[in-house]
Amino acid sequence: MKSSAFKSTPAIALIFLLSNCSSQIPLTDITSKSETNSQLMAERATNALMAVRYIDDFNSGEITNLILQEKFEEFEKRSKYYEKQFSKNPLYESPLLKLYDAIDPYNGYLLDKLTKWVNTRPSYISYTARGIYKVNQGWLIRGDKYVKDTPPDNLYGMHLFHEEGKTDLLAAIKLNKRFSPAYCSLIGIEKASGNIDGTKDIHDMSVRSIPETYYVRYEYLSSLYPRWGGSFELMEEYVNTLDKAAKKNPRIWSLKGELPAELGRVAWADSDYVSAIQYYTEALSYGERMSFLKYRGRLYMLTGQDDLALEDFMKYRKYDDADRAINAYITSLTAKLGMNSPQKQ
Repeated sequence: MKSSAFKSTPAIALIFLLSNCSSQIPLTDITSKSETNSQLMAERATNALMAVRYIDDFNSGEITNLILQEKFEEFEKRSKYYEKQFSKNPLYESPLLKLYDAIDPYNGYLLDKLTKWVNTRPSYISYTARGIYKVNQGWLIRGDKYVKDTPPDNLYGMHLFHEEGKTDLLAAIKLNKRFSPAYCSLIGIEKASGNIDGTKDIHDMSVRSIPETYYVRYEYLSSLYPRWGGSFELMEEYVNTLDKAAKKNPRIWSLKGELPAELGRVAWADSDYVSAIQYYTEALSYGERMSFLKYRGRLYMLTGQDDLALEDFMKYRKYDDADRAINAYITSLTAKLGMNSPQKQ
């Protein structure tokens, strides 16, 4: 376990993170009318989106090896550490989710180890780890094609793994009702089956116990996309309910941008670049989500607006200066515009 919860952190991100050290975060528990305007909420969402990039990081190999080497207690300590931090600061939901997502579903040796973990140290942690591993294996079997293009055997295999994973995840929630990794994976199972009512039930159960959760809301909102059987109307209805929750966790405010971003994706697919830019601009008005910046920057390039594209890519690099594609865009655009290549921060 790292002794520090932070990597090298820009001042604004570190100040924001350190100032939010209780479950009722002063910066986001807004009461005065002057502070409830959209611009301020968007600024706070942006600060939170940046700050979360500088909390403990790890890689899939590191976490997978803990399980392969049967260092179950070490994994449990790390999970409980993030849980404790999450109870004080909602930004720590991010490393908690990443810890479980880092379990490599491609590694076929893990299942026996995970089962040994459940049998020797049964807890919501071991149940969730095995459950998420099985659910992710189900996604691998399914593949990434549309349902109509997916072989029936793949769908059948996915459902088998998902049902096994669901049993573990429900057992985990029974032991700990405040465990968002389990809820997020359960929503994914229901989404795969096109069961919107099922995703809503899990969402409602979760937010009663974890009112500050960002990721459960994100997963639920993604299940409402038209391509998953939902609709833009359902998305709009849901994002309009998020204002109160966003006062406790500023990242939630950025979820209001999911609707215009999805409309932008559809417009882009139809080669309506002008409308797509307008939609992504609206999405970014709720906070600087990295993916939205990247997509709008690419659209600016497609429409010959190189100066605006460079501006978006430079903003993106504040969050991630190791993205090779973004760095290549910046190099290309600065040369094209006759500028000196800006240095990384």
